[in-house]
Amino acid sequence: MIKPHLIATAVLLLAIYSPAQSAECKFEKHGVDSFTKQMVAETKWKSLQSLFDNQNNYGWTAARSEGDKQFLGLKIVVVDRDSTMPERANLHENRVLIPQGATLSILMADDTILELAASAKARGKSDFRVPDSRTGHPETYVVETTTVVWYELTADTRDALLAQGATDIRLSASDRDHDFTLGKNQIDRIQYVLGCIQ
Repeated sequence: MIKPHLIATAVLLLAIYSPAQSAECKFEKHGVDSFTKQMVAETKWKSLQSLFDNQNNYGWTAARSEGDKQFLGLKIVVVDRDSTMPERANLHENRVLIPQGATLSILMADDTILELAASAKARGKSDFRVPDSRTGHPETYVVETTTVVWYELTADTRDALLAQGATDIRLSASDRDHDFTLGKNQIDRIQYVLGCIQ
């Protein structure tokens, strides 16, 4: 349940974010879709480098609006290390699969939990790098799995994210839940992209 004082704070933040920020926003897409005749705005991906629970995983965030629907995008790279060379044919085993409707749980600063649902199925793409003494791991292969998923927002969930910070997120996937910790810079960037699609 979204608390009433958060809605009031969000209204104030919308006034701050929208007009001043819109001129600074950078978009991947911004215009009327020729097929649907709906306005589509999708921000460029903003780095969340070295966010999350350790130094291995990293990612980006973006926001998108299509007509009256709005979405929060996450592009997450999960890094695994292995002492043996993975076979390219078996890399699909490392893929993260996020079913349509899977939950993104967001632990807010006031300890409430927001839940967003994946708007479509998302399947990660895996690749690996050979050992490199310059990386500090000269005997390990690095497998990186990149997953892009869009979560649908309601007006209440968007406003709550704009109104206060979050501390952690839990991304539910077919293999397991993936927990990540957010720092102030990361939630600032999430709030920034959301402000671009007002």
